[in-house]
Amino acid sequence: MNCNFSILLADDDDDDRYIFESALNEINNRCSVAYVDDGEKLINFINNSNSVPDIIVLDINMPKINGLDCLKYIKNNKEYSFSRILMLSTSTNEHDVREAYNNGASLYIRKPQSYTELKNILAYCISDDFIKSKEVHFSSFFIKDSSQLY
Repeated sequence: MNCNFSILLADDDDDDRYIFESALNEINNRCSVAYVDDGEKLINFINNSNSVPDIIVLDINMPKINGLDCLKYIKNNKEYSFSRILMLSTSTNEHDVREAYNNGASLYIRKPQSYTELKNILAYCISDDFIKSKEVHFSSFFIKDSSQLY
């Protein structure tokens, strides 16, 4: 898998960030990843960065500014409006899922319970099929596990 693009992960859980990075490195170590641990830092990153990440991964439950409010901010920023936005959260609340899609999320993924599941989901999310598709908006698509991907 050839991956030469950037990912920005916003998640306040140190362990989740470490596991995300480890899983991604096992799949492909040519993706550059930047991390922030709350929504306010994400907004600051966006406002002060010279480059636009290809994929932005947002946890919903973050301190200061939650992931859904960050999603709205990102989608209203013209430079970032074409980035793929993945919601990766423990929340399975139907309202959260619907709000994420209504505000432009490309994919809503429940945080997987196993490392293998995370790797399978990340492999899909960095695949050419996902990255190069012109329209990646699934109005009712909610990934519970990687068996839904292929």
